[in-house]
Amino acid sequence: MGKENHRFVFANIVREHSFDSQLNKIAGNYERLDELDSAIDWGLSRAPTKFVNFAADFYLWKMERISKNFPQLRIVYRYDSEAHTVYLIAVEEIRHA
Repeated sequence: MGKENHRFVFANIVREHSFDSQLNKIAGNYERLDELDSAIDWGLSRAPTKFVNFAADFYLWKMERISKNFPQLRIVYRYDSEAHTVYLIAVEEIRHA
């Protein structure tokens, strides 16, 4: 038997204007948010249905706090399985008292 060829098919990422605006407001408080921003795209492109599916094709990703250099975020997105595309809709920082 021959080896199977396993290839990942990554989902496309589309950023809604509202998502970028909200993320830019959060970014002002953190120096390395660009690294976290790249991790968001990478994570969702690999496993878009891994997180909480709360309505039809809408999902919620509540991130863990990695370190003091990165905020804990709540991300709302829509995943279109036919187009294999993630639409980033909203993001907010989870503040701790």
